[in-house]
Amino acid sequence: MAPKGYSHDVANILAKLRDFFEREKNEGGCIMLQNINIRLEMATGMAQRTIRRLLKPKKEQDHKGSSYQITIDDFDRHAIIRKVHQFYQRREFPTLDTLLAEIRRDLHFTGGRTTLWKFLKKNGFTFKKQDGRRFLVQRPEIVMQRHQYLRKIKKLRQSKPQSKIIYLDETWINANHSPSKCWVDSEGKGGLPTPIGKGQRLIIVHAGSSDGFVPEANLNFISKKTSDYHDEMNGKHFEEWLETKVFPNIPKESSIVVDNASYHSVQSEKSPTMSTRKSDMQDWLKNKNVSFSTNAKKDELYNLIKIHKPRSPKYRIDELAQKYGHTIIRLPPYHPDLNPIELIWSNIKNFVAKNNKDFKIKSIQKLFEEALQNISETDWKNAIKHVIGIESSYWDNDNIIDIDINQILVKLTEDSDSGSDSDA
Repeated sequence: MAPKGYSHDVANILAKLRDFFEREKNEGGCIMLQNINIRLEMATGMAQRTIRRLLKPKKEQDHKGSSYQITIDDFDRHAIIRKVHQFYQRREFPTLDTLLAEIRRDLHFTGGRTTLWKFLKKNGFTFKKQDGRRFLVQRPEIVMQRHQYLRKIKKLRQSKPQSKIIYLDETWINANHSPSKCWVDSEGKGGLPTPIGKGQRLIIVHAGSSDGFVPEANLNFISKKTSDYHDEMNGKHFEEWLETKVFPNIPKESSIVVDNASYHSVQSEKSPTMSTRKSDMQDWLKNKNVSFSTNAKKDELYNLIKIHKPRSPKYRIDELAQKYGHTIIRLPPYHPDLNPIELIWSNIKNFVAKNNKDFKIKSIQKLFEEALQNISETDWKNAIKHVIGIESSYWDNDNIIDIDINQILVKLTEDSDSGSDSDA
């Protein structure tokens, strides 16, 4: 049996090397030192081509320009974001290096500094400088939106039953979805062989509350694409689902929590931008009864548009919900951890992974339906309780940030950690 941490193949190679050195000792004479690869071939029994391939330096991983990428799933994404806020909860300032060390230790993160830097930028964080030191903070506009959401959801929880706060979201499960880890023997044997790739995808849309899943609101279908699952939904389909499956099956005057997916945010009247054609800009201004010179240039027209456009965009699903007596509440960007349905999805995906035996999409669909039935009101109540705890942590952490790093937020300098830093 090979020692812990070493494969059976390593033990075999060592045995061959030992026998080779033993033969050299017994045979005596000159030892060939000029061509190392030939000597390795004689010692290990491997072809020189194989030796050269195995000894070829690996491409530097996780650097700018490299094709190497690691996948950060939703669970890890939430965990990393929570780690950042835990630093402030401990009254410590997170830097890229201290955060990387902690997530490598606690979350077994395998990426480097550049991967972490890109992840943080993508999820709304930035580095701000004070006294020559760089600290990790979330962009001020995102913090502001989080504060607005926390105040709004807190007021809702105090003013209406939990059953009237509805959480909805979309997710997917691939045909080859299976546990990421399993028990194996000392030779690395064990577990079910998994097909290469992710396989077909099951797209899922649902909603729920403290009373459990909304009755008749389950929508799932097999994807015809392999790209981002958001491509499978659009504003029209989403609105049809809301109007026929969700609104008729939830309590009156419910508040519906949604994220910022593009099809949740289709504007009922989108204002022109600088890339809009000049004639369309003119038509928009005419419809608003705004006078302008026929000789005005695009930048002049756009300045008028900015003055007269609505301060806040109007969204189609907000107006649709209002028609049925409901209201839409939007999560702050990059905060899926504030949606309890994410925990429900995690439970369902774990069930599917453990019971996926044939890696066929039809079987995945059946397993999903079975997992759906296993989710109880208690599961939903526990998920909501967990999210309320996260909300409380944000309140506490943001209060600490207001006290400790106020100067960082008001004395800003345009500075960010370079993506070209080493991963070492």
